[in-house]
Amino acid sequence: MCGKRPSTILTDQDHAMAAALSVVMPETFHGLCTFHIRSNFMKHLGNHYKENSDLPYMFGACMYEFEEVEQFNRVWEAMVKKHNLENNEWLSGLYRIRDKWARCMMKERWTAGMRSTQLSESLNAAIKNHLKLDHDLVQFFRHFNRVVDEKRHNELIAEYEMRQNLPMVGLRQTPILVHASETYSPTVFVAFQNEYGESTAMIILRQQDAAMIVEFAVMRYDGGPERIVVFNRNDLSVRCSCKKYENEGILCGHALKVFDTVGIKIIPPEYIKRRWTKRARAGECFDRRRREVVADPKIMISTRYRELAPAMIKVATRAAMSEDTSKVAITVISDLAKRVELLLSESEEQPLQNQKNLNMEERDKVEIVNEMGEAVVVRE
Repeated sequence: MCGKRPSTILTDQDHAMAAALSVVMPETFHGLCTFHIRSNFMKHLGNHYKENSDLPYMFGACMYEFEEVEQFNRVWEAMVKKHNLENNEWLSGLYRIRDKWARCMMKERWTAGMRSTQLSESLNAAIKNHLKLDHDLVQFFRHFNRVVDEKRHNELIAEYEMRQNLPMVGLRQTPILVHASETYSPTVFVAFQNEYGESTAMIILRQQDAAMIVEFAVMRYDGGPERIVVFNRNDLSVRCSCKKYENEGILCGHALKVFDTVGIKIIPPEYIKRRWTKRARAGECFDRRRREVVADPKIMISTRYRELAPAMIKVATRAAMSEDTSKVAITVISDLAKRVELLLSESEEQPLQNQKNLNMEERDKVEIVNEMGEAVVVRE
């Protein structure tokens, strides 16, 4: 991971994996996949279901809806008491680790809006569609590469459409929406635009000034939870009690309402996460040995072709104007073709020579066992 640890890892309720993560990545937050929790819920509490039972709805609300711990605890206690689940070991164990799956406990954790392992599960399903039980290792990787190629092709289509099609801006005279449409990918822009729409329905209940810090109480005009937004006049930073930005990386409607109130009309750079922008794939990527990682060699070939083809066509078009220029162009192109072939043949031979040298090094190695019973590699 290029020396970077993940902020959050989502898994099922496997105890061995939880123990391993606590040792290998102690600073990474370990969350639980809500899909697997719902599946286990049906397995352990299916016999408590009755017609028109509100048990699944109460449980789902505790998992997805409640943003305040007090509300979560109140509904959880009511659910347990109403359905006589005080002695259910699975449910009690799940409550003890509620900080790994309840929305109110995870709102300050970075999850990019994900609550399940759906991304990896969908990849597993795509790979399974190309595999059979009798495939050997070579066949497996051949089909695996086919799945990867399909994913990359879909990415290219999405990126092409993103660059060719402008997003639909609801309010074209709104600077912050215009800025967001130029910055964010289409999917994230829609989410941001929805939050901005919510901000137009917000009202400022009260405002408290303390030097450079201003505290706003924000709420929807038609009711709902009250949110506290803290704005810093010095660095133009903002923090909202809903923690949407910390959790998903998109400013919430409460924060956007405050920005509009204080006159900020574009998104501050520190609140634009690169992963959500149109340039998320731009730039170079290196592995842990500082070698450049090429996402797809075919893409690089296609990019270089798009750069070369117009230049070559332009030369050919001009050279065709007379016989003399045409002869000169053919001579130069012939020499150029020979040089290209020479360079390509040298680049193809280099990996073979490196492999040959490596094989010779391996041949010269002799493994012996010392008096301590340890294997030692020496050279002849």
